[in-house]
Amino acid sequence: MRIKLGLAALACLVVTACVTTYEEVDATSPFGTLQFEKGYTTGYGFGRSTSQEYAIADESWACDRVRRAAFFTWNNDERVDRRIAAGPPARLVANTTYFMYQGGGPPTLNNQCAARATFTPEAGRTYRVVHAELSPVRCELQVIDTSTGAPPPDLELQQSYGCSTPTRQPRAS
Repeated sequence: MRIKLGLAALACLVVTACVTTYEEVDATSPFGTLQFEKGYTTGYGFGRSTSQEYAIADESWACDRVRRAAFFTWNNDERVDRRIAAGPPARLVANTTYFMYQGGGPPTLNNQCAARATFTPEAGRTYRVVHAELSPVRCELQVIDTSTGAPPPDLELQQSYGCSTPTRQPRAS
């Protein structure tokens, strides 16, 4: 059992090392705050698992150029805050993956819902970002300005999106 846990931990470290991480804007520059929240409740228990990832894309929306801003599983925090530059459009990608295991092999069921959003963050504002689970394998991305309780006025959402995260970058040889 200890060997299996050790190998699982090592695999997580290897996978995590390949993911490009979002670098926050400097606190001396004008910035808004993104509050990424865990948005699912299913996936706990024997033979089930759920993971959720939020990433920030560049203007190309290329899947290989998104950067991980937050990652949630059953055993970590409920919220992650990140600074983002005020002014230029923010491009967010949300991905929730549901796994079902039967027996000792790989997942037998793997369902996923993904979405993306674009809006212009304002300096000093905080935005709550949650990929809310409506039912198992049905999600809705929500972005709310916490000072107004409403979405940003220029928010554009695409609730079904084909780019999966995490993004793995090829290692330089």
